[in-house]
Amino acid sequence: MHEKSTGRPKKGSIQDISRKLYRAIERATSLLEEEDPTLRLKAIHALSQASLNYSKITEISELEARINALESKEKKA
Repeated sequence: MHEKSTGRPKKGSIQDISRKLYRAIERATSLLEEEDPTLRLKAIHALSQASLNYSKITEISELEARINALESKEKKA
């Protein structure tokens, strides 16, 4: 799943999207301290959306790993 030359996840992969969402969460979190109430409200909304999607993608990624492990075990048996 990783590109060989850079060690980074392939563009569009679950790992790539996960990294981008995490960076978005960090950025939105930093905007919660802004003085502009409109910007803070937008940051709250962005944070809630990104967090929800991050948790879903993390769950999918973990389930995928478990399935792969089970399939690997089954092939060896």
